[in-house]
Amino acid sequence: MANHWDEIDGFWCGGKEPSVEHKGNWKRPNGKGRTLVIGTRESGKYLRIYEKGKKEGDILSRWTRAEVEYKSSDRDLPFDVLLYPSKYFVGSYPCFEWLAQEIREQFQTPERIKTVKKQTEIN
Repeated sequence: MANHWDEIDGFWCGGKEPSVEHKGNWKRPNGKGRTLVIGTRESGKYLRIYEKGKKEGDILSRWTRAEVEYKSSDRDLPFDVLLYPSKYFVGSYPCFEWLAQEIREQFQTPERIKTVKKQTEIN
């Protein structure tokens, strides 16, 4: 499903297209698990979606995990990200909007962390 989200621009947030990396055997899955990485370790937002059950040794498991990692290099991270991580997870990429209804019922409206635009001064 995550690979499909990438094909329909589900990880594109309006700026530069994100870097995409496929780890593992995507063409012929062998039960060892696959990982889809969006962004780079140096970027301000980094996403890993991986087959956690297979990583733990169950080759038939459908348990999949998604992790969003934020850095303050190009965005101001609010303290709320620690208090309400789910709403910032849902707001991180357009493809996670389907989770928004459940989040609204339990928590609050999803939030997107805005990037900081660098300004330069010409002398």
